[in-house]
Amino acid sequence: MDEFNSIYIFYEMLNNSYYLLFGYFGVAYIFLVCSYVIGEKLESSLVPIFVGLYTVITLTLIAVIETIRMDCERLYGFILNEVEMGNFQNIAWFGSVSIEAFSVGSQMQRALLISALIGSLFFFYRMRTRVR
Repeated sequence: MDEFNSIYIFYEMLNNSYYLLFGYFGVAYIFLVCSYVIGEKLESSLVPIFVGLYTVITLTLIAVIETIRMDCERLYGFILNEVEMGNFQNIAWFGSVSIEAFSVGSQMQRALLISALIGSLFFFYRMRTRVR
């Protein structure tokens, strides 16, 4: 794989993970709005369907985002290794962030996604049991 393809694929993978991330938070936002508006009005028989559908969708998005981020992290390490070895001389500017910092960013993103899932489910059950 040459320099151009490596960088191109890396940024495409990052873009795809961010598109999915925005989709994830769009689904979470819709769930929060629906929880607020219809949380206490929703029939008990529909609660498992509503919560289950949301949970399956968000867990699927989390899994896809994680897969892309892991591949992106491996590719980032490959590019940094090639730059250090001198094989990729035209992109010596690449790699201002260490692989460890990139990994920390991935872990922070994972924590954010899981926290948003748990928080939105908590919010749903809070709205479900609120007293007016």
